[in-house]
Amino acid sequence: MANKTDLKFFPASAIEGFRNSAMAQFSEADPDIIIRELTQNSLDASTGRDVTEIRIDIEDLKSGDIPAIESYRAHFESACDFHRAKGSLEQAIDLVHVIEESLEEQAELQVLWFSDNGAGLDHDNMERLFGDGAGDKSDAGNAGSFGVGHLTAFPASNLQYVLYGGVFDSPDAPGKSKRVVSGHAILATHQMENFEGGGYTESEREQYGKDGFLVEKINKGGDLLKKRFDFFTQKNKSPVISRKLDLIEDNFGTGAAVGILGFNRFNRFDTDDEVVRDIQRVIATHFTPIIHDGKMRVSIHVNKKLAGEVTSENLKDILEPEKGRLRRNRNSVGPAGKQVWDVCQTLANVEPEKISTSLGDVSVCFRQFDFDEEHAGTRVQLYRNGMWIEDSPPKNSPNQFSQRAAFNAVLLPDPRQCPEACDLIRASEGPKHTEVSMARVRDKGKKKKLNKFFEEIRDALLERASELEAEIIDTGFLTLDIHGDSARDETGRQSSPNRKKAGRSDRKKSSPGESTKASTKAEKFKRYGTELEARTLVVSRQGGFEARIKAGEQSNHVELRLILAAGTDETCDTPVPVEFLEIQEAVEFNGEALPEDGYIKEDDDRIRSIYLGKIEENSGELKVWIPCAFPQGTKVEVQLIKRSRNPNA
Repeated sequence: MANKTDLKFFPASAIEGFRNSAMAQFSEADPDIIIRELTQNSLDASTGRDVTEIRIDIEDLKSGDIPAIESYRAHFESACDFHRAKGSLEQAIDLVHVIEESLEEQAELQVLWFSDNGAGLDHDNMERLFGDGAGDKSDAGNAGSFGVGHLTAFPASNLQYVLYGGVFDSPDAPGKSKRVVSGHAILATHQMENFEGGGYTESEREQYGKDGFLVEKINKGGDLLKKRFDFFTQKNKSPVISRKLDLIEDNFGTGAAVGILGFNRFNRFDTDDEVVRDIQRVIATHFTPIIHDGKMRVSIHVNKKLAGEVTSENLKDILEPEKGRLRRNRNSVGPAGKQVWDVCQTLANVEPEKISTSLGDVSVCFRQFDFDEEHAGTRVQLYRNGMWIEDSPPKNSPNQFSQRAAFNAVLLPDPRQCPEACDLIRASEGPKHTEVSMARVRDKGKKKKLNKFFEEIRDALLERASELEAEIIDTGFLTLDIHGDSARDETGRQSSPNRKKAGRSDRKKSSPGESTKASTKAEKFKRYGTELEARTLVVSRQGGFEARIKAGEQSNHVELRLILAAGTDETCDTPVPVEFLEIQEAVEFNGEALPEDGYIKEDDDRIRSIYLGKIEENSGELKVWIPCAFPQGTKVEVQLIKRSRNPNA
């Protein structure tokens, strides 16, 4: 590495579509997103290895030891001066103060390192890493697909600065390894002033973009998409990076390292022990099958001392404390603790079997729950390349199995057995890889194939699941909630008053850059609205709920949905979003089948709302039979919304 390193920022004139960008504000440092993404990248890189080995290090670091720290400080101060003069600094002032504290002379910081035994970052991979979407993860065996996942690590860095290093086999000298080193800092657009030793000339003092790179050279001309950077390649003079690459070379031969500088413990933990335990939880939660099979092992070190592991031997010990949780962390991703525990128990107690589909064989672990067993309800958990994707795949939501006794199914599509299915599933996932959406598959032929694939999975699971026995499941008249002033349930207890605003659903929002055209049809299902004044009663029956309604006012267009009560309302500081139950197309309204146009479908063809039409104030008691899957351990309520017209009109 050169004697003097500095962060190279693109001049504004070299950035297509350049806009002024203020200092990034704080983003949620969610370990479920950050650790999941880093683990996924290591898993992708170790394709072909019998076991993916990951080493995580939490180490103390002095600010003066950070590569190119003087250059970073100069760019940061210039960015602050630039946006202070423009009046745009205040919006990120908290982050500015955090960075200033981190830059104090010999300030004690932490760095979180993620190292693996994969093929290693080479020059091409490093180029793609910084490609802002130009990355290539086209292999069906890869868990990721968008190639910009490295950006998810930045919220965990108080400096917004991440280092990267790779050890890879030399293509022209078999048996010998090479190295590549780089880094990425995200600050703000700024007017760079010259600083001593920085190498900036008078002509280069111009406005720069927000992204700075630890590279030998940025190629400002020519085909920037093919070769934008000249990376450091020789044994570098920064001990911070060299030590990690030495460790990789000595223990793994090849691999990659990611260093999150100024690690902030995800802005939620006070001690390293808490961080270690949560990292264990995240990896065990999102990669349960591959950990269970012994195909991934993780060690966690704090200042070089072993502090924790994630292996097949301690998987249950990590997951058991979370087995009582029926919901995931708010605004996070992944299955809830109870669901993962069910998966862990299923993997431990049943052997995988094959389901034959038109796209190849799929491995599945199927376990019928015992009647007296505590569980999270029927779930079809989809994993791809060892990573959890979602718990309600198309055609396989719990609602599809409401006439079957509860079971747990773990789907494990393998690219070696069904490569096209894995590729289509990957194409249907969002940037976080936590749901399958048919709307993302634009090719009609491919969408038809994927739909058929999931239908075949559903039919195979229906054959394996036992039909409900009424004498076991039908618990009789069970009052869950009554709305309305002075309304009382059968025990005489007064219920809470009716809320006036509908809550938000559990539907995932589109991420930046995703098309919203495909969700036009979903606009029929409006998330908000004024509730109809009514007294309602919910009765659980075999395979669904019966709603009894007595209207307190008249409306020409009434919409009904079932919601899972969150236990909070709009007066809470952090209200939990309301979730809507999925409804089957077998609704009966006052003993008659609901017309076809009474079902309000979303873009994934799921139904979470039905249209009842006109309701009179003096219409007496109305009865609505709503077939759907039973939620576990959660209160269910009826919500009636007044509309100006039929949503399907």
